[in-house]
Amino acid sequence: MNFGADSGGLRDVLAEGTPADGSRAVREVLQPLQNPMVGRSRLIVSCGGGMPPGAPTANIQALIATVNEETQ
Repeated sequence: MNFGADSGGLRDVLAEGTPADGSRAVREVLQPLQNPMVGRSRLIVSCGGGMPPGAPTANIQALIATVNEETQ
């Protein structure tokens, strides 16, 4: 499956993808924000529309871990 920022967003990835899909989607969302003048430390990342029912815990953990890694 092709998950990413342009194919349904993080919510679909959390619901139907793998942890690796989630990490990849987060990086796709954050990639355009790599301007060193702006930084990414004051950013709120959301899956939009609320957490999908039944989203695997591993997917949620991967999303959080990737956001933390990419915004440090």
